Amino acid sequence: MEELKLNDNGVSAQPRVWYSVLAISTTVAITLALTLIAVYRMGNYTLALFVIIPLLIGAVPNLIFSRWSPVTPKRSYILSFGSFGVYGLSILLFGVDGLICLLTATPLAIPLVFIGALLARTALHRSRRSADTVLVVLLASFPIVAWVEPHSSLQPRAVTTEIIIDAPRQDVWDNVVSFPELSPPDELLFTLGISYPIRAKINGTGVGAVRYCEFNTGPFVEPITTWIEPSLLQFDVTQQPVPLTELSIWKVHAPHLDGYFNSVRGEFRLIELSSNRTLLKGTTWYSQDFTPAWYWHLWSDHIIHKIHNRVLRHIDYTTTKRFERTSR
Repeated sequence: MEELKLNDNGVSAQPRVWYSVLAISTTVAITLALTLIAVYRMGNYTLALFVIIPLLIGAVPNLIFSRWSPVTPKRSYILSFGSFGVYGLSILLFGVDGLICLLTATPLAIPLVFIGALLARTALHRSRRSADTVLVVLLASFPIVAWVEPHSSLQPRAVTTEIIIDAPRQDVWDNVVSFPELSPPDELLFTLGISYPIRAKINGTGVGAVRYCEFNTGPFVEPITTWIEPSLLQFDVTQQPVPLTELSIWKVHAPHLDGYFNSVRGEFRLIELSSNRTLLKGTTWYSQDFTPAWYWHLWSDHIIHKIHNRVLRHIDYTTTKRFERTSR
């Protein structure tokens, strides 16, 4: 019988593919189960999901693999980021969430996966007992954080975008109150599934009128609260559509599409710079229930600016074209 070759640590020097497969598959099974519990049982989109899960993905495969073979730095990152890749594919294949949500969470997750791998490797250098302690602490921290952590502050946050339009303020106002259909979007965010505005119409005039800003996923219903023509239009948002359409091979309607992002109110402010030049400011107040809030605000602010820009550029185009025709 051929003699089994051993390395300096007395461990088989044969390829360790099956050890890696077992470590990765076990990690994905654990973290996917915890994700389903957080999302579908607890409605939790907080640090337990976006911080503890990536740390587990980084640490657990190293701790499992180390029971059969030493973990080198190269092997450590293969295990950790291999687990992260399989976890992401599982999210998509099992219809837990869509592609755009996975993509937006990835920049936050990658450094945490790295930290988890580093934490596991550091513990393994000390002792097996230290490694087991790290595993227990990480697994125990998930339910603790999920239950104890308060949800994100629902205090409304304002996002303002502005544009200068070469037309009189009254002409701009007419296109703010309602505007014709926009051309299909070419921005990457909208083609990936983020909902986008199509047109706006209004029933009535003055305070109490109802404006409908129609998106591709449905209308925003906006009762007018302030009507100071032609300088200020303010409204509440009493109904809104889902914020995005998930990109998936399945029909996915994740819990975060309902009530975790809310547009609260908005306004258009028109400032006359000259007789034929107007500064138009669009502001949206919104709240969200995701943590860490600082990270998700980066995305939501950016998306709202993109939506504002789409509307403001359209108002600019339709107003200036009409003004040019009437002033000839």
